[in-house]
Amino acid sequence: MTLKPGEIVAIPFPYTDLRATKQRPVLVLTPEDARGDFISLAITSVPTAELTVKIEQSEMASGQLPKTSWIRCNKVFTLSTATTRKTYGLESCGKVSQCDG
Repeated sequence: MTLKPGEIVAIPFPYTDLRATKQRPVLVLTPEDARGDFISLAITSVPTAELTVKIEQSEMASGQLPKTSWIRCNKVFTLSTATTRKTYGLESCGKVSQCDG
């Protein structure tokens, strides 16, 4: 799967006991590298005030989010494209630039 910055994709994240996972959305920040890894930010549907940027359905260039969400600017992950389960869509407003503070 080829990913583009601004895409929102689902990745399996482990619970704290590491016995099971739950599908969670992330915002892709970088194209994948030669090994298929990319850098992303976590997204939550829990209203959060600190270090987050709100993203609504109207701000999607394509696809849709299940509900209004918040990009967690302090939750940065390096992930593999091999673990990508689903593409929600592409955000259109350059939300990641708002994480600079």
